[in-house]
Amino acid sequence: MQKNQTLMKQLQHKCLTNYFKMIKKLFFIALSVAAFSNCGPNKDELREKAKTDVSKAKDILTQAENTGKISTDTSANKQYEAAIQVFTDAIAKNEKAADAYAMRGWAKFRLKQMDAAMLDFDKSLSIDKTVVIAHTGKGNIHEANGNLAEALNDYTNALAITPKDANTNNSIGSLKRKMGKLDEAVLSYNQAIELNAQEPLFFFNRANAFVDLKKYDVAQKDYETAVRLRPQYAVAFAGKANINYQKGQYKAAIEDYNKAIELQPDNSDAWRNRGYNKLKINQLEDALADLNKALTIKSEDKLAYLFRSEVYAKMNRKIEANADAERAKMMGIGVGQ
Repeated sequence: MQKNQTLMKQLQHKCLTNYFKMIKKLFFIALSVAAFSNCGPNKDELREKAKTDVSKAKDILTQAENTGKISTDTSANKQYEAAIQVFTDAIAKNEKAADAYAMRGWAKFRLKQMDAAMLDFDKSLSIDKTVVIAHTGKGNIHEANGNLAEALNDYTNALAITPKDANTNNSIGSLKRKMGKLDEAVLSYNQAIELNAQEPLFFFNRANAFVDLKKYDVAQKDYETAVRLRPQYAVAFAGKANINYQKGQYKAAIEDYNKAIELQPDNSDAWRNRGYNKLKINQLEDALADLNKALTIKSEDKLAYLFRSEVYAKMNRKIEANADAERAKMMGIGVGQ
């Protein structure tokens, strides 16, 4: 009996010893897990790093926007691609970064990745409905797809959040112009200019609306303001040239087209229209050279074929004149149209 009691005590002691050893192991395992978890950044640190990424990507995006204003090469596209990567890094650190989704969407929109951009805009708004660039981005995509009513709704939503946003007022103006509501378009451009009188795009867009209204004098003033604010604004020089053409001031138009072509050598419209103005003052060889260049850049330019047919006719080159006139007619335009 005493022997059994001794064995029982020994067994209990052994069990307790093993139990304490197990507890000790679990304690050290818990310490190790805690130490390992503290090796990486916590959620707050990740959010801060995400903010840093977003700030960096914003700078790249701004550079891309500025590059795109003055250049037609692919350098802006490379900057948009770089911005997308940094925004993606930010989202990996903070999946609730609504502004990162929105601005990544904008960069994708600029690269014409419309479906991917729309997904980012929708994701941004699912997190935070007050992100203005997500609303305007959706508006731009709807407008590009011809869904003007939906675009207007998007821009209106954006304007409700920030009524004094010049860019949104400008977007509404451009949309109203597409809808044929020219007087309303001018009012929206007026509001944009009142909010930011240093943005040449707003003056350029208002000038285009004034041209549609055949208010050429005020249009010319707006084009002149646009090129004063941005001396490398090729299309604004082309706009000035178009006004001078409308006024019959062909030599002045040619000077403006010279500047537009200098700034944007691949602008086929500028080459074509300069050629037509040269035709008007009987500079036939120069006119022909310009129209040939326009067709080299854009081979399906029906107006260039029509104008060249007129040049050939004046040069007594009847076969070529007839061929170009027939080509223009097949493309849907003829003499007198």
